[in-house]
Amino acid sequence: MEAPAARAVRTVGLPLDSGAVDGGPVAAAVHRQAERQIEAGRHILFIGHRGHPEVIGTFGQVPEGHMTLVETVEDVAKLPFSTEDALGFLTQTTLSVDDTHEIIEALKARYPQIHAPRAEDICYATSNRQAAVKAIAPQCDLLLVIGAPNSSN
Repeated sequence: MEAPAARAVRTVGLPLDSGAVDGGPVAAAVHRQAERQIEAGRHILFIGHRGHPEVIGTFGQVPEGHMTLVETVEDVAKLPFSTEDALGFLTQTTLSVDDTHEIIEALKARYPQIHAPRAEDICYATSNRQAAVKAIAPQCDLLLVIGAPNSSN
């Protein structure tokens, strides 16, 4: 996972036209959690979508080889870690709440020792919008949701 100078963007800053993206306060909190997980000696299993800017940025916050991307429940079965390994998980903030829950449950079942984040990583705006769609959808013949293809927000 390539993260060109992700930490340098945060530390030094870049001009507004540099192409760097601010993921917001929840994404910044995930970055800090990643750093703490590494300081605690854990390997991070990061739930997210390959190539998403937030995933790239989060991978750029930790030394190479200290985080593994998990995109699906099927990926959990393929992970090379044991129940003896120090593991933690974090999530991309713009994921489907339901899909993420299934992956987290699979991780906890396979790795009972896994360290969970202190708080929900899914952005509150993402969670609220998904809950609103679930609540209103049964009352609609058609519901259009317009958004980015790489976000569940």
